[in-house]
Amino acid sequence: MIPRWSTFDRVMHWYVAVTFIVLAITGLSLLWGRHVLIPVFGKEGFAAWANLAKPIHDYLALAFVAGLVVMLVKFFHHSLPAKYDLQWLKQVGGYLDGSHPPAGFVNAGEKMFYWTLVLAGTGLVISGFWLLFPNLGFERDAMQTANIVHGITALILVTFVCLHIYLGTLGSEGALEGMVSGEVDEGWARQHHSVWLDEVQQ
Repeated sequence: MIPRWSTFDRVMHWYVAVTFIVLAITGLSLLWGRHVLIPVFGKEGFAAWANLAKPIHDYLALAFVAGLVVMLVKFFHHSLPAKYDLQWLKQVGGYLDGSHPPAGFVNAGEKMFYWTLVLAGTGLVISGFWLLFPNLGFERDAMQTANIVHGITALILVTFVCLHIYLGTLGSEGALEGMVSGEVDEGWARQHHSVWLDEVQQ
């Protein structure tokens, strides 16, 4: 077994993951609740849920942002592009043909996910700040724009997170175990992160 994720890395990953999932559930239910939840729970049921979901979403957002910033800073040096990333992208990570293109500590797909978090996450955080503090004097048009940006960036991140969950579980057997225990099988590391494995075994 090869050590891969430190205790800090794992705690930070699951902290951000859990807070994001709760924010996604509460946020999407507020976004589409009138069309999706009212037909199921009725107006009173949705109103009761909204009264609970709104403060959870607002307060938990602050905790999520703090964790996200720490995680992005921590994983920045792993997410810089490398020459072998092109080969990984050409082979689509080997998911289609079963091949094993070279990859460092994180592969090109994970790097794309990281930079999506940076870009869409920035839009999500800034727009969310405007929505959280309307009393700061933002114009109505700015608030409407923030609402649209918040919704779009949230949907982008939810889509990428769902893909990340699939590829980290069913799509790559052994990846989830690494984020739970901190260690991965050497054979798995050789198949999916050969450049990184060569570096740690030098």
